[in-house]
Amino acid sequence: MHDEVPVDLETGEAVAVSELMCREVEDPGTIASRHLDWQELYASQDAEPRRLLALVAEGFDVPEIARRLKSTKLAVQQRLQDLRAALVEFFGASVLVDACRTPQWIDDIRSVKESQACRSERSWQTS
Repeated sequence: MHDEVPVDLETGEAVAVSELMCREVEDPGTIASRHLDWQELYASQDAEPRRLLALVAEGFDVPEIARRLKSTKLAVQQRLQDLRAALVEFFGASVLVDACRTPQWIDDIRSVKESQACRSERSWQTS
């Protein structure tokens, strides 16, 4: 676990394996897989839903999206509902819940860290 792995081949920077495992960021494989899934979904959409996806991804709210699309808020909300339905159809019914859920491996790491901290605190108090 104390072995080091290169994280930047140009600079030679290396990080301990144990440090990599403790980072609470998604692993590159998950990110790449999600990217491929989104590319496939994006490619399956017409120009209008693609534009809507791009505006949502940029963080614009409904009034701003309506302004940019020269549309009404109600029309944008309906298009967003249609887009949500397409997401559920493409990714499955649990997509919206899964997107908000903390990955299990992060919860596992937190649990181990908390357990170690409690043991450390108890041993410090008994000393």
